[in-house]
Amino acid sequence: MKNKGSLKSNSAVDLFKLIGAYLVVSIHTSIFSSYSDIFNFYFTDVFARLAVYFFFVASAYFFFRGLKFENSKIVKCKENFSKFKKYFFRITLLYVIWSFIYFLSDIPKWYSLGCLTFKNFIGFALSCITNSSHYHLWFLISLVYAVPIMYFLLHYVKLRTFAIISVVIYLVGLLYGSYSFVGMPFESLWNILGDKFVRMRTVIFNVIPICTFAIFCDKVNLSKKVINVITMVLFLVFSAEVMILNFYSPETASSYSIFTIPAVVFIFLSVRNINISIAHSYILRRLSTIIYCMHPLVIVVLSIFIDGSKLNSLLYFVIISAITTVVGLALVFLNRNVKFFEFLKYAM
Repeated sequence: MKNKGSLKSNSAVDLFKLIGAYLVVSIHTSIFSSYSDIFNFYFTDVFARLAVYFFFVASAYFFFRGLKFENSKIVKCKENFSKFKKYFFRITLLYVIWSFIYFLSDIPKWYSLGCLTFKNFIGFALSCITNSSHYHLWFLISLVYAVPIMYFLLHYVKLRTFAIISVVIYLVGLLYGSYSFVGMPFESLWNILGDKFVRMRTVIFNVIPICTFAIFCDKVNLSKKVINVITMVLFLVFSAEVMILNFYSPETASSYSIFTIPAVVFIFLSVRNINISIAHSYILRRLSTIIYCMHPLVIVVLSIFIDGSKLNSLLYFVIISAITTVVGLALVFLNRNVKFFEFLKYAM
């Protein structure tokens, strides 16, 4: 049984997951492009990008927190393996369901372009494994790969050692990514990995390091005020670093930077420390998943009736968010109150 404080922490995290889902929508609708290209760039390519990294930290934190550790290693036991199987099945099924939905939505486009061929079907299937079935579902497929790798390696490697290795791997990724302007050997090999196994490269060099430091959140023994101050400083430094990288080397810059991991981990710590209690916060959790997964589908369907590029960008964001939210709430309600729709829980 979780204590009251834990429930309040979960409520805060669920609320910020929902906010994060709307931030992802803002990226795909270029929320402020009608007002300022520079501010829109900062908001969508710097600030809002932290949302998905927050999702990674939250997912890793709550999963690994529920496992038994001994001598800084995951214990080999039925209880741990049962939790792993349950989590892995849930996240994989979620990815498969939404991949199938987007597969169906792509068929009319393929048909109109004359691309409804067996080769295209095979290409889609391969993309589901090596990249992602749809551009935003990279978060889910990354978890599908990252969690099993971490789960099995942490049976044999101590957490601190794993963290050190993760830091080294992350820094190597930065030297070939955002900081590649310094010049690194074997760039052709790095590019081959990106061309053939782009998602696995991201998982190894970015996602696993982020998830690794999520496990250390319970080991941070600082007051709430100190954590909040550190969070603000790290966020400002992260923002400055990414903006400078984009100014200095826009071809290679991304939101993966030196301060990405410390910033997002401390953001999570600050959120976790917020003392609020929301009744039925599971609704926020499920709604955030639906909004994240479904909003590109709403964008595609709406484009049949409205040219989003001709609308005010903020209004466009509000329209997409509103439609997705209403549909999401309806799905949550049906799942919760109509027995026939219990299967919807696997899509949220």
